[in-house]
Amino acid sequence: MKSLFLRIKLMLKQLSLYSTSHCHLCELAQALVMQISSTDKVKLVDITEDDALLAQYELRIPVLQCKIQKQNSIGLLVNQIFINFLNRQ
Repeated sequence: MKSLFLRIKLMLKQLSLYSTSHCHLCELAQALVMQISSTDKVKLVDITEDDALLAQYELRIPVLQCKIQKQNSIGLLVNQIFINFLNRQ
């Protein structure tokens, strides 16, 4: 499992974390994301700065969106493995 997680980590192109300030779950998510990715690959998006994003994510934050460098069978597992990783923390 570790080797698969490392391969996925190398495939990550960009992570977008949709959040707001004063959100303890968002702060926890940000800390976890920073453990698995370099800061240049993480885009922090404050949903309060965009009415459309606020309407879409207001009750769902934190939301993590992953973009990967290529699509293959491993790429399809990224979301589930990341969810499992977050659940173990």
